[in-house]
Amino acid sequence: MMNQTNEEKKVMANNKGNDNGENIRAAYSAIVDYHNNLVQIRFTVVGLFLAANGFLASGFFQTNTNELVNAKFILPILGLLLTSSCLIIEIRNRQLFANLQFRGNHLEEYLGLQNDQGFFSLMENQPIGPRVFGKPKLNRGKRDSRHVLTQTVGIALIYLIIFVFWSLMFFLFIFKAI
Repeated sequence: MMNQTNEEKKVMANNKGNDNGENIRAAYSAIVDYHNNLVQIRFTVVGLFLAANGFLASGFFQTNTNELVNAKFILPILGLLLTSSCLIIEIRNRQLFANLQFRGNHLEEYLGLQNDQGFFSLMENQPIGPRVFGKPKLNRGKRDSRHVLTQTVGIALIYLIIFVFWSLMFFLFIFKAI
């Protein structure tokens, strides 16, 4: 399955003897629910991030620049801080996803679920791979293409583009180009 450290093996060995089947199924269900809630939180953060940046950008591009000189200095800094903060949340969410994937895979193994039966097995081995156009092709979700068209890459691009935008606005203001 996955390469485990000695510490991870000890945790799993200690947990195996302490749980009955019902507790294992309840833990598995809770982990799946937590994963799904984390996905919702992730996209909520991105949506609020975009809305907040729209608000900051509208203030930045106000026509009366004499009154907004301080705003043209402060708003890019706020935009950079907001981007950095949301990126930290995204990084932590990715770490939580990895932890849930690890634990979910082990619970699926413990429950005796086959690779095509478990939620986390499906998340790891997509039968229909990512595509831009065209009909879905089965068994295309192999590792070679699965990391190109992902939600993580899309979200990272959003944060990168907005970070670059606010950086440019800050430096253009500093050098009096705007």
